Amino acid sequence: ANKASVGIALIAPPPIEEERSKESSPYLTMATVSFFVLIYVFYFVPMFKAADDYEKFVLRLLVHPVIVVAGELILRHAASQPSTTPLHIKCMTMITFDQYFQLVGRFLVASQEGDLANWLVVLVAIQELLMRISYIPKQRFVRRILGLPPMSAAQQARFLAVMSVDIASSMTSEICAIIIATACKLLLFDGRLILDINFRLRARPRLNRELTTLALALGLEAVMDMTAMAIQSRQGLALVSLLSGPRWTEMSFWILLSQLFAVFCVLFTFMARPMVWQCSSSDLCSCGYAKQNEILSTFC
Repeated sequence: ANKASVGIALIAPPPIEEERSKESSPYLTMATVSFFVLIYVFYFVPMFKAADDYEKFVLRLLVHPVIVVAGELILRHAASQPSTTPLHIKCMTMITFDQYFQLVGRFLVASQEGDLANWLVVLVAIQELLMRISYIPKQRFVRRILGLPPMSAAQQARFLAVMSVDIASSMTSEICAIIIATACKLLLFDGRLILDINFRLRARPRLNRELTTLALALGLEAVMDMTAMAIQSRQGLALVSLLSGPRWTEMSFWILLSQLFAVFCVLFTFMARPMVWQCSSSDLCSCGYAKQNEILSTFC
């Protein structure tokens, strides 16, 4: 049988019983993703660009993960509700969310240089491992603290199925993001007036340094993913192919298009542009964007 594998993923969804009325609206999940994306486009990324290197380090390591986890919690909850919709379809919005925010996260890492970038890569890898292996224990702990009864067999099966898809999506999106962010940093320097990944003025990124950081990130990602899969399999998470089954080719095509769309959205997010809240008057030169921009600052 034809199979294609992109990590870990899917167990068959359980039968749908009397809880169908709880099925979440796809418009609600799309609105959730749009809300988080708009926060990054119009506030978080412009604020990040205006920060110094150490503030950027803290924002990427501590603030960005909290925002992303909040969105993931909402989308996982929505996808794990009883539904007659196939699990792959229910999780499509969640997969797109992963692709966008994993790529944004790697663009934030790419804004750093040298040893600071390498240290951030190491800490982010450890952080992701801890977040992945602790989600199921944390979920059980929270239910116990809140006095909630244990999940039924059907609820547990739906939850683990959604977690499998989310983990598979997260891991594959992260690997793609590492490669795409490095390529963009190396290739977009001449277009830094429009697309700005915190390029140093008149200093093109050094190829050997960027490739070293790329190799470090990919190596750590591989080790952390294998470790996470081994631990999660002991926690009851099924480790099977995301794209198995008779329609894996259609799913592969959709994931490819979704990844391309995520790249376009992230490039727009990092587009150099003035924000109203960064300007003290109607004069463009009063905006932090213009003061920091290599070309516009010469006219101010």
